[in-house]
Amino acid sequence: MNGTRESLGQPVLIGPRPRTLTAAALLTAIRPRQWSKNLLLFAALVYASRLSSIHASGEAVWAFVIFCGLSSAGYLFNDMLDAHRDRLHPIKRLRPYAAGLIPTGILIRVAVALAVASLLGSILLGPAFLAWAAGYLGVTVAYSSILKSVRPFDVLAVAGGFVIRAVAGAAAIGVPASAWLSLLTGLAALLIVLGKRRHAVTQTRHRRQSRALPLDLGLAAVAGLTVAAYFLYAFLGSTLSRPGAFATVPFVAVGVVRYLLLIWRQGLGGSPEMLPFQDPVLAVSVGGWIVTSLLVLYGVP
Repeated sequence: MNGTRESLGQPVLIGPRPRTLTAAALLTAIRPRQWSKNLLLFAALVYASRLSSIHASGEAVWAFVIFCGLSSAGYLFNDMLDAHRDRLHPIKRLRPYAAGLIPTGILIRVAVALAVASLLGSILLGPAFLAWAAGYLGVTVAYSSILKSVRPFDVLAVAGGFVIRAVAGAAAIGVPASAWLSLLTGLAALLIVLGKRRHAVTQTRHRRQSRALPLDLGLAAVAGLTVAAYFLYAFLGSTLSRPGAFATVPFVAVGVVRYLLLIWRQGLGGSPEMLPFQDPVLAVSVGGWIVTSLLVLYGVP
């Protein structure tokens, strides 16, 4: 009879599991919804005005696929290391591995296969991209095994992963990575990560405001730096320093302020990738920024 039993608070597999059930659990465990973070690899393609190049677009798509494989391998590795803590969490205990739906051997084999296949695929995009892909995997493993428990390196490691995505996207299509791209990506990533940390802190049993105060100060500081840096980029950067660039700035400013309000007033931020789909103001800000940026880059002389 298939199923699980509890042993010292841990679900333990008993009997064989249907392959379809294990496959479905693995599909959930690799977190395809989180692949949206890898869309950042297309940033260099857009801002280098290479969007119309079929060859460059194909390279960017391949880079996106590779980072989806790498990030999924990282999620599986993280789930294996965090299983004992996840089983004590009201929501994370439902993760497939923590719930006992995936045998450890299968999880390890799939994680290794994804990592190796992705690194091998990276060779096709050149040594620079391969180096960034390997660096991303290294940061992911270091975060899951060590840095997650070391403040403030945990926040810096996650933000660094986003910067690596942006720079790797440039390496994939063979263009130099802009310092502006790295700076703005790092600031935006810090803003998102700090928002997630604040949400996690305020959702704890004691909900101590004193624990959230340093994060609130950090959020305010990074938000201000993000808007200021984007303002300078819009007028001094090599790609947006053209007529119409000012139109993109209000969308960024409103989006950042709205994000802070959602965190501070509504206690959101745990799933930042879903906020534009949940809040119409943030959705308009993000959508308006994308449309106006494309018009400035490709449609406005």
